[in-house]
Amino acid sequence: MEFGNFVFRVDDRLIHGQVNVGWLQPLSLKNAYVVNDAAASDSLAIHLWRIAIPDGIRLFVYNVKEFIEKKDTDLSSSILIVEGLADAYTILSSVKIPFKNITIGGLHYKKDAMEIFPYLSLSKADIELLQKILDMNISISIRVLYNSKQIKINDEFLRGIREKIK
Repeated sequence: MEFGNFVFRVDDRLIHGQVNVGWLQPLSLKNAYVVNDAAASDSLAIHLWRIAIPDGIRLFVYNVKEFIEKKDTDLSSSILIVEGLADAYTILSSVKIPFKNITIGGLHYKKDAMEIFPYLSLSKADIELLQKILDMNISISIRVLYNSKQIKINDEFLRGIREKIK
């Protein structure tokens, strides 16, 4: 797999306006990869995403296993979007690609999760996955849009969150 102008994004809404206007367009990305088991078999969602993304951008939708098996994928000028940290960790730990960073765009409210920011709720399981990703020497940031302020997730950040959700 090749890199160059590549974004690995975790966002529970997958493709939506912020992705189109806030990432695809300002970075002049050419490909959008949605990797999600449910989405890969949802022909209506795929059809709507194809209509919604800007002209000239190719959309690829895979389930997690299919994406992991695609060893020759060129990720240059691409965004890879997964719905949650479990899928992100599965990909990061299953492919022999030197991923350097991931960006969390939105993980909204869910049961057993604590709201950290209006667009970020984390469960204990999410915190452990974030720690495992950090332990792989992959940097993690929270950033809604490409040009918005970025918040780095590091060991200190996770310690503070762990103390709050005990």
